[in-house]
Amino acid sequence: MQSLIHGNFEGSAQRKVYALVGAAAAIAAAVGPLLGGFITTYLSWRVGFLLEVAVIGIVLSGIRLVRDVPYTGARGVDPVGGILSVVGMGGIVLGILVWQEGGESVGALLAVGAVALAGLIGWLVRRKRQHKPTLLDPALFRSKVFRLGISGEMLQQIALGGAMIALPMYLQIVLEYNAMQTGLTVAPLSLSMFGIALLAGKNAAGRRPSSIVRWGFTLLTAGLVVLIPLVPRADSGWSPVVPFDHRGIGAGPVGIPAQQLHPVPDLGGAGQ
Repeated sequence: MQSLIHGNFEGSAQRKVYALVGAAAAIAAAVGPLLGGFITTYLSWRVGFLLEVAVIGIVLSGIRLVRDVPYTGARGVDPVGGILSVVGMGGIVLGILVWQEGGESVGALLAVGAVALAGLIGWLVRRKRQHKPTLLDPALFRSKVFRLGISGEMLQQIALGGAMIALPMYLQIVLEYNAMQTGLTVAPLSLSMFGIALLAGKNAAGRRPSSIVRWGFTLLTAGLVVLIPLVPRADSGWSPVVPFDHRGIGAGPVGIPAQQLHPVPDLGGAGQ
């Protein structure tokens, strides 16, 4: 998605498109739990998959609107890098899943994943020195902007993604809520995140993106600090409403695309 936007738009138009994509993500976060809860409770979870097919069909129907950007790089592939990536990440994830299920050989799986990831790093550096195609250009990590960007994105996904998985599971398993009740309980988090994202993005002109994101993470952390000890003692979904709102207020600024706040930096060709 980022590559398509960067290749098809320039200047102010590019920033507007980034803002639209960010708004769409915020809308999805706000509407998703409620819509998904309604479909699962009153219709069927299969309807959700059918709607995904419909959305994909709509996207593909407009594929001709996407402008092809001339590519001058190498056309080869990096099969060894791909295999090392799959084994590395797969070993780590599988090891965690086996550990959660009380299985055996957890250490072996984690070790295989770690060794494969280490091997991937060495392989990418070696291929880059030989001027051969790589699965991922290691020169990207020399860019401070890139390193800060992916670090912030990773922390955002851990904080938001983890909560949006753990909280619904807690509500449905412990409090025995159905999907609709769960969606309504999580709605304060999603709606506050949506509203603050739009407000912060609209009033971000002249402000440093780092300051906005830093304040967002501060508020997000404060909400988590209050939420963690409160959830095990909650006897209904109304108890954590205030921390949910607090987390949503903090997650809103964090979720604003950096390009919406600041022009896209030049990475010196590292991303070609």
